Amino acid sequence: MALEFDRQPRIPIRTEKRLGRYALVTLVASPANLLLYWFFLRATHWSAVTANLAAAILVVVPTYVANRLWVWPADGTPDVRREILIYWLLTLLNVGVASAAVAVAEALGASEAKLVVVLLGSYVVVWLARFAILDRYFTIHS
Repeated sequence: MALEFDRQPRIPIRTEKRLGRYALVTLVASPANLLLYWFFLRATHWSAVTANLAAAILVVVPTYVANRLWVWPADGTPDVRREILIYWLLTLLNVGVASAAVAVAEALGASEAKLVVVLLGSYVVVWLARFAILDRYFTIHS
């Protein structure tokens, strides 16, 4: 199934506006991710790393679509190698940093509430770097 973005020719969006839109997508996606993470910790008793990975997998597709349609609008079908792969690799980097952080916190005996705070903090650290890379990449290839 190919994603297709049939839109009018795009009007360039200023970087500040893209950053604001990216932040709004994140403000919707992050609570969903955190709720799923907390649910997996509580209901399944999975490790913090497994819960983080499962939550990220469930949130990445709608987040990609929202970012691609609203933050970096594109015409036509996205190139898997150029767009989806780079988005997934950056997501895996983000998940890797977050997983390392929660693994350390869990090993130190952090409570579930502290694990959620550690997860959120680790995502924030990578967030701006991810925007900068995606903005450069998606702006060039739109």
